[in-house]
Parts: sequence; structure tokens; C-alpha cells
Amino acid sequence: MTVDPASTLPKPPAPPPLRAGSPLAQFQLPEPVTTPAHDYGGLGTMVQPRATYDAGFLVPYGQFYGPEQVQQAADTMGVGIVATPIPGAVMFTPPAGTAVVGGAMVLHGSEGGASGASLVQAANMASQGYAALAYSYFGVPGQPRSLVGVNVDQAIEAARWLRSTNVVDGRPVVLVGGSRGGEMGALVASLAPAGTFAAVALHSPQDRTAGAFSIARDGTIETPSDEHGADLAAWAHEGRPIPAGSVIEAECSDAPFFISEGENDEVWSADGARRLAQRLDDAGRAATLVMLPGEGHVPSYAISGWLQRRRDEFLERALHAAATATTA
Repeated sequence: MTVDPASTLPKPPAPPPLRAGSPLAQFQLPEPVTTPAHDYGGLGTMVQPRATYDAGFLVPYGQFYGPEQVQQAADTMGVGIVATPIPGAVMFTPPAGTAVVGGAMVLHGSEGGASGASLVQAANMASQGYAALAYSYFGVPGQPRSLVGVNVDQAIEAARWLRSTNVVDGRPVVLVGGSRGGEMGALVASLAPAGTFAAVALHSPQDRTAGAFSIARDGTIETPSDEHGADLAAWAHEGRPIPAGSVIEAECSDAPFFISEGENDEVWSADGARRLAQRLDDAGRAATLVMLPGEGHVPSYAISGWLQRRRDEFLERALHAAATATTA
């Protein structure tokens, strides 16, 4: 008899229950959401239980990390979990005895804030010395249910709030996002006042805004439109929608950019990232472009560690430059 070695491995222990009063309780779904089969060329078929939808959640691809798993990851890394006055946002703080290097604002993608992916990413950044704010901009109570009319000004205010906290205490703040979060990151950076961000690191962003999407209570994927049949916008600024296809004027930001993209991106064209980097370069802005041969929209496990190290080194240099400029 041949025994598969993997089948003999013990199952990992279930995460402990969520602690009473945990800031992560806002991500507790009223019932489980099954991760559906889908392709990253579109949203595919979503399984969205009605109780979850009625509670204000939207989890297109399922909940990758439940709040209990996020708590377990944070405990393992020794990072703190802090409530914030911002709907859908949680701050992770560095382990005791670790010097705070600055703030980090982490944006999720089309998976929505309740997926837990950006929470784990923020916790990981906190383990490296950042006071990391996982900012959920749709799909959680207190924020738009779908990616429709998301107010980018609220994200800018969240970055200001992060820098004003006792933990960050005026230190520089960096902005990190991928996919739709990369698009939003470029947009937020372009509209934020000078000095808001010390650096911007984006994976698979675009140089133009993409359209909105919503999912109905029965799980039907929709392109939302107004009473006249015109498509609604994903983003809004100063109370006005930003039409799909609008150019993102990233060169208006004074922050250096780190842009990464898989050359075989199957969700949208990798040329969007190239054009964004070229736009920055043409304007004399600092931009690092890392194109990943053979990689798709989501970096493979084989390359993700290397890519994260490159990004982290970039952020470290940017923070050092910002701190040096402040003390000069």
C-alpha cells in the first residue's frame, strides 16, 4: 500500500474564538460564505447567502480569512489589534518593543474588505514596524455594499487620521494596494495633498479608472446603472462621480511609486501599469516598475516572496528619505 505523506499530517488546530470586544467582530459574517468557482477574467459565479447580504456584507470570492483566523495570525506575529473610528477599518500595531517606523494604509481589491486578505497583509506589515491600517472601502457595514460610488476623499481622511494617531505620531505614511486597490491607491495618491504619503506601492494598478460592479441579493452580478440607463461610477471625489475611463493623474502625487505587474495579467491589460509608470516618469516623478515575466494578475508563490522583499526595501528607503528630509 502506498500512503500519501500529506494525508498523515495532523490537521492544524482551529483558531480560538474571537475575543470579546475585538475590533475584528465587525467582519463576523452572519453565516458562512462558500468560495465559488470563478476565473479572474471576471467575477464568475458568487455564493452570497441572503443573511450575509442583508447584514451589509459583500464577499465576491468568499471569506479567505475569518476574523478568528486574522486574530490567530496577529497573535502569532505578536501584533496588536486596535479599533478605529473609521467604518470598516482596523489598525494593527507593531509587537511590544519594536520601534514604529511609520504608518501603512493597506487597500484590498475586488474581493472586498470582509474577505480578510487585507487584514492579514496589514498584520504582516505591523510585524515589520508599521502601524498598519487595513482600510475597507466596500463590502462591509458602514461602507458601500458594492464597488459603486466609493468616496476616495474618505480614504485620504483616513490616511490623515492614521498619521495623527499616538502610535504613528506624525511619522511618514505609505500606501499599499493591489488590483482594484492598486487602481484606488493610484487615484487616492493623485488627489491627496502633498506630503500625505511618503511612498506608494501598487501591484497591478491601472492608469485609468475601471467601471463599477454590484451583486444582487440573489448573487447575480450586475453592472449598476442610473434611472437613465447610464453606467454608475466606481469612484467619487468631492461629491461627484469619477467616470469610468478617466485618466489617473498619478504625477500629481509627490510620493515615489513602486509598481509591479505580471506580464500575463489575465484580468486586465498589463499595459495599464506600464502607462502609469511611464506617466510618472514623463513628469519627472520617481517610479520603479517591476514587470514579472510569465506571471498573471496574482503573483505565484514562487515569486511573491521575492516581490515582497523588493517592495519592502523600496518602502524602507522611502521612509528613510522622508525622515531625513523632515530633520534636515
